[in-house]
Amino acid sequence: MTGLPATGAKHAELMGGNVQRRFRLRRFAVQDFGCALTCLFDHAGSSLGPFGVLDVSTAGLAVAVADNLALAPGTALPGLRLLYGKETIHQGDGVVVYQSDGLVPRMGVRLTSGLLDLQSLWLTDRYVESRLARDLATLNGYRDQLPDAWRAAVADLSQCLQNARELLQSAQSSVEDDQWWQQAPDERALIQRIYRRWGPQYHELIRTLEHLSAELPPDACELARGYATRLLMPALSAGPMHHRAYHKPRGYAGDYRLMTMYFAQQLQGDSWWARFLHHVAQHYSLGRTVVARTQTMQDVIATTISAGKSRVCSLACGAAIEVERYLAQAKAVHGRIELTLIDQDEEALEYSHGRLTQTLAARATPMPVMLQPLHASVRQLLKPRTDDERALLAEVIAGQDLIYSGGLLDYLPEKIARALIRGVYRLLGPGGRLFIGNLRRVPDTSWIMDNVLAWHLEYRDEAAMLALATDLQPEPASVTVRKDATGHCLFLDVRMR
Repeated sequence: MTGLPATGAKHAELMGGNVQRRFRLRRFAVQDFGCALTCLFDHAGSSLGPFGVLDVSTAGLAVAVADNLALAPGTALPGLRLLYGKETIHQGDGVVVYQSDGLVPRMGVRLTSGLLDLQSLWLTDRYVESRLARDLATLNGYRDQLPDAWRAAVADLSQCLQNARELLQSAQSSVEDDQWWQQAPDERALIQRIYRRWGPQYHELIRTLEHLSAELPPDACELARGYATRLLMPALSAGPMHHRAYHKPRGYAGDYRLMTMYFAQQLQGDSWWARFLHHVAQHYSLGRTVVARTQTMQDVIATTISAGKSRVCSLACGAAIEVERYLAQAKAVHGRIELTLIDQDEEALEYSHGRLTQTLAARATPMPVMLQPLHASVRQLLKPRTDDERALLAEVIAGQDLIYSGGLLDYLPEKIARALIRGVYRLLGPGGRLFIGNLRRVPDTSWIMDNVLAWHLEYRDEAAMLALATDLQPEPASVTVRKDATGHCLFLDVRMR
């Protein structure tokens, strides 16, 4: 290889840090520990201390000393003990390496009879004294503040889930291990059969917890949620819908991808147990309502357009499944349809626009539809701050024949919900219709959502829905409440004159 130029630096020429950059052992401040560090040592025949430790390394420590204690560098400190709380964690000898004045006079000590086992100290502090102590305190809080009957009911629900998980895991394992099996089992049929036997008890336990939770004192509710999540989420997290609702990858539970899972024909998950939980989630009462309310909204879209009214706006459109189904099933219409999709999640708009475009392209008979996705929030609709936002309301959204939403009100407190109704009502054209849904509380679903999945909704009954439409101007032609097929989604149905 002679003749080739040398590349790279020569080992002998490599340099380390200069004199201003000396190596120093990693030091831990006393604030890094959950328990106080103190030390004692002998000097001139007396035992001095305890002194507070300011920081510590494997080879030494800095000590907060009294103003009247002045020890010169090199002074031996026999019998030095380092205490973590009341426990001695190091014992030996030391030597003073410096002493400095300041707001807190400090003395540097080097250990001369062995290094300090910082790893053991860190593990003890982090896991035994901090985490374990916190967990034990939380456990005591559960025991002291949560009624025995309530905790027992959560434990029963946990056992119910565990029974189903063990059964499905055993069944899947036996099928995979048996070499003689010649035909793949009908997994979906087995899951349905198990659910029919197991589901009634599961939902009855949830309804019991809904009743017991209503009797909890207000200051115990958050503690109760923590307890329920700890016991139940380890089993439920295998399910794709429970997992997504709890972890909220889009920032909120009911995102568009979760909504599409309610309609999935193919159960999702990496095991029979996971796919069983997908089936469970689809069959919660409010899970069935998500599907039913979509049909209700599809029917309202069809009624509006068949009456010759062509401007339809979906608020918080999400996956816009009802629009997709309408476009796939509708017969030919006369005139152009304007479909406006509004959502604060840009990814949801991209998804729904793509699906609707594909649906229109797949139709046997063309349908003249203008799709208009708008990336906007509730705040922008209620209080536009820029000229562009004001122009958007006046030129694009105003004059709608139908403005509807399936689940936006579920997330809005009373004051904002009223403002939303007033604001979007003004965007209707003559004879326009406002059709806004809100879920009712249903024990076999709402308790799991509130207490395990941290999926908190604003539930309303018929009276609360009607109250949202008071003082609308101009006075509407009619204000009614309509239910979906399950009766669990209430639609405020307002018609303008």
